[in-house]
Amino acid sequence: MIKLKCKCGEQFRISEENMTKKDNVKCPNCEADLPSEIIEPLKAYAEYYVNAKEAFKRASDAAESTLNEVLDKPQDWIITTEE
Repeated sequence: MIKLKCKCGEQFRISEENMTKKDNVKCPNCEADLPSEIIEPLKAYAEYYVNAKEAFKRASDAAESTLNEVLDKPQDWIITTEE
């Protein structure tokens, strides 16, 4: 979640997923525009974040699927984890 605070003092949030679709951002209180030189880096960050999150999900799903295949077979070893 991206947190923003306008010059009028209004604080609001925009999700990274939503930020990737934004061409402009206005304060919900005073309707001041967020400068374009700030929007572009925020969009780049948001796109990177969303892509990384999706890649992590795919890798996690693949690892879980592989682990489940291994655990479904009889094993000579017992593996556990601790914190």
